[in-house]
Amino acid sequence: MSSRSAYFQEVDSDDVSVDSEESESFDLDVPRTGSAVSRAPLVAMEVPYRFRSPVLLLCGGIFGLMGFSVAFVIGFLHFFMRTVDHNGVPYKSGNGYWPATVSEMVYSWNSPEGRIFFGFCLISALLIFQSWYPFMLRNVYTGSEALCNRCSPIYWITFRQVVPVVGLLLLICVSTVPASMATFSDDFAVVVHLMGAGMMFMGYIVSEMKCLELCSSICSCLEGKKQAKFLDIEGPERKLRKACMLTVVLFYMIFVVCQVALEVFQDTLCCSDEFEEGRKGLETYSLWYVTINTASGYYLAIKIISFTSEVVSGMALIFSHIIIWYYCEERHCHYAENAIMEVYDEENSVDVHNQATTIYVANAQGC
Repeated sequence: MSSRSAYFQEVDSDDVSVDSEESESFDLDVPRTGSAVSRAPLVAMEVPYRFRSPVLLLCGGIFGLMGFSVAFVIGFLHFFMRTVDHNGVPYKSGNGYWPATVSEMVYSWNSPEGRIFFGFCLISALLIFQSWYPFMLRNVYTGSEALCNRCSPIYWITFRQVVPVVGLLLLICVSTVPASMATFSDDFAVVVHLMGAGMMFMGYIVSEMKCLELCSSICSCLEGKKQAKFLDIEGPERKLRKACMLTVVLFYMIFVVCQVALEVFQDTLCCSDEFEEGRKGLETYSLWYVTINTASGYYLAIKIISFTSEVVSGMALIFSHIIIWYYCEERHCHYAENAIMEVYDEENSVDVHNQATTIYVANAQGC
């Protein structure tokens, strides 16, 4: 990324002044060193949110990766280790239960995998949302580009900030059940759950394609005439972000195809899962308690591909955030070294730090 470098303005604390009315409000029993601001025992400068955003984005990405990784590991272990039903009778297929989706595996709030996945992904969503990275980091900032210049007042940075994260929250908060066990009321939850998945995956895919100006010749709304003033993504960053997007798109399409195949060929392919009738207390029992026999043959193969492709797509999406963090110039700014303008040592009655203070007005290229 080419550098539109920042400038940093050195301001001595002796130059900081307040008017006479404000100065009267400093009624503290501390020595005064000549500068109006030094009358307070501690004066901390407000660090621009732009420099706090990278660490929040990184932590959100790490927690998201942990959530999807733990989900895959637990599903893998259950398949090989839990080959008997809750009564200790081995399944006829000889296999453990393999979920078709991550959500199917973690639907039960009382299961360990459900609590772990919900906790990690909730923290991830909150941290990514609180980072406000589409507004703060220059390598994703598209300026005043709007979704539709004629009809929509929504900017792309707002769309990227809200839609994928809200989709993730819907995905983890509205649990779903295997299609063969879904009742009429469960279908509403399934619809909301699928809407959340679409918001998370498709929302992020479209936002990143817009940022990288991919497929701009096909869709005019993905063109970046205004964003060119801010974005200049090139070199390894562009290659890695494109690779992540291609991975997300490819495996998400595989996931969707597998889901359609499982629904259409449920009664024709050998052999689907069998569940016990009359025990629908999914909020109390885990799926293990209602499984009579597990899938095998082609049906099992499609389920494995479906589950794995969703995990890979989700992890690639989250990893894309870490790539954005790694190449953002804002993370190189060591703002904490100059964030405090003055610290007063009460025991020795001296100013510990009353030196020139850096005010950050642009990006961190020169830190």
